[in-house]
Amino acid sequence: MTDFALFFRSIIVIGAALGVAETLASLFSLPFYYRHGIRLSRRDVFGNLQANRSLMDILACSNTDFRFRSISANEAAFRDALIRFLFSAPVMHGSIRYNGSKIELQELANWTPLYIVFLFMTLSTFEILVMGFAGSIGLVVTGIVLAFWVLSYRSQRQRLDDLVDEFAANLAVITIERSVRASAESKL
Repeated sequence: MTDFALFFRSIIVIGAALGVAETLASLFSLPFYYRHGIRLSRRDVFGNLQANRSLMDILACSNTDFRFRSISANEAAFRDALIRFLFSAPVMHGSIRYNGSKIELQELANWTPLYIVFLFMTLSTFEILVMGFAGSIGLVVTGIVLAFWVLSYRSQRQRLDDLVDEFAANLAVITIERSVRASAESKL
């Protein structure tokens, strides 16, 4: 077996192991997986929850198609469904934390899509070096895969924006309700 064949086999085995590990961490909601990684964005929504509502109560009413699971008393994990019959693939996950005065959303990149793009780019480079111009078909395939992940990310990012709007609507109603009570009590 040549060095190139061994190199490519090891890259594929590493990618498969990464995909399995990430899928298991996502399915079992491991807190480390949802708290650490390549951060794509972090958003803060300021406001207070009602005394009788929890973060999971708000998430249970969400219309974003994310899967939510409680990690701790004031923290939840979110991810996209692993198998979808629509166009997008899962490219992000994250955590939602409520600390008493604000809700923090942390959006993290999934490792498997990043590794797949790296794998296609590596294979394309070697194809070009070995086969010349005919190997550039690998770059076209890499571009198609990358465009697919970008469109998937935009779709999930839009749903995350909708989730932030849902939080803002829930917190705004609660904040307005508390301020109305306070002004009514001051008149008495």
